[in-house]
Amino acid sequence: METPQGLKLASRYFPESFKKYTIENPRPAKIFAKELSINCEYCNKDLLESKTGIFVTLRKPSDHNAEVNVRNPYSEAYFSCKGRCDSILKTNTYNTKIILMNGLTLQTTYLQQAISRK
Repeated sequence: METPQGLKLASRYFPESFKKYTIENPRPAKIFAKELSINCEYCNKDLLESKTGIFVTLRKPSDHNAEVNVRNPYSEAYFSCKGRCDSILKTNTYNTKIILMNGLTLQTTYLQQAISRK
């Protein structure tokens, strides 16, 4: 009775028992007026429909030289399709985020240019 086929079979061959079962085990209430969706932040595809999305969380790197190793909290998160959309969002995120290094604030694009000049 856990599958739709089982419910259909029970209602056909055991109508009285099935009627009692549905009274004792009602269907979940529809709480939301419209269908919920989680969309890819790049292409806006509904990830609940395709069931191929991922949830990406980002955090600042920990200071490995510190005496007490503390994991930094998550600083950003996004939903994305696997593959191309995730790669694009990841690249955009890393290219535009600000990195704090020894009290200096640098845009990563400037940091990448400075590293490539060495």
